[in-house]
Amino acid sequence: MSPRRLTFLLSLAVLGLGTLSSPLSGPALPLPARTVAQLPTVPTWLENIAVRPNGDLLVTQLAPVPILYTIKNPSLGNATLEPIYEFRATNVTDLLGITETAPDTYAIIAGNATTNSTGYAGTWSVWQATFTSANISIPTVHKIANVPQAKLLNGVESLPSDPSIVIIVDSQFGLLFRFDTKTGTSEIIADGPELKPYPQLHNATVGFGANGLKVRDGWVYFSNSDLIAIYRVPITSRGYIPHSPKGGVELYANLTAVADFVDDFTFGPDGTLWAVSNYENTVIAVSPGGKKMEVVAGAKDSVTFAGDTAAAFGRTYRDRDVLYVSTAGGLAMPVNGSVVVPGSIVAVDTRGYAC
Repeated sequence: MSPRRLTFLLSLAVLGLGTLSSPLSGPALPLPARTVAQLPTVPTWLENIAVRPNGDLLVTQLAPVPILYTIKNPSLGNATLEPIYEFRATNVTDLLGITETAPDTYAIIAGNATTNSTGYAGTWSVWQATFTSANISIPTVHKIANVPQAKLLNGVESLPSDPSIVIIVDSQFGLLFRFDTKTGTSEIIADGPELKPYPQLHNATVGFGANGLKVRDGWVYFSNSDLIAIYRVPITSRGYIPHSPKGGVELYANLTAVADFVDDFTFGPDGTLWAVSNYENTVIAVSPGGKKMEVVAGAKDSVTFAGDTAAAFGRTYRDRDVLYVSTAGGLAMPVNGSVVVPGSIVAVDTRGYAC
């Protein structure tokens, strides 16, 4: 066993991570997938997805320029990624997470980072995009407020009990923020080892700790990219972490048996967690409770899900079982060491899949 691998396993043990997992049972894999839309050039890193009530997709672009795209009627053929707002003149270089905070109103994470994704502290902010009706595809956009204590804000999720409150992760300071979209105030609500980056585990110069997150049934679930795991911590209806002992972080799922990195994720209606691996170019299904998991789409040497970054289910009767996945085209980790393709949105048909 190499010293690096031994160090990695010892670090996982300190944080409560095992190294074994059980595969899921289900239909023949991989699940059917099709490319919904793809950008024409490289490099183009698509980062996150929100689904409008009318079924259209909203997609943030991290690189090379900060653009908000839409895909109209993604369940139909001949869909395209249409730019609807560009942040070029706003001193913003990167767009990351996006979440709905009111009907057809969205909070968007924006800020500045280097080309190797090292965040610039003090440059991060939350913006708002609002659509005045389902038939309008161009939103009004404005900045809500800065988050001065952040270094690299990433995933964001609305609080179900009050969607105007959002929870945001900082991938490089390793923090959870509570942000009020009505007042623009932000505060740190959690700080701990499960949130921190560990670049030394991957012989990297830049680390990614807490990355994606979801709020579900009184818990905040978050992925830690470097630790290749999903954790959860209780949260109150007002968006605060309870004091110990009820405020402890729990390991929900250890993905080290099926991936070398974990990015964002979402939940299906039955509680299955659907994660994307970015470096591995795969989609992973995790059973409710986090005990079983398997790769259900994509492959290390395939470009279909090259550098996949986030996932979201459709909201119409045509695509409620369709998992839409954004990709960065393998920009962070080229396929087979050299292949980079344009960013895209891929649809995975999850019908009939059960844990």
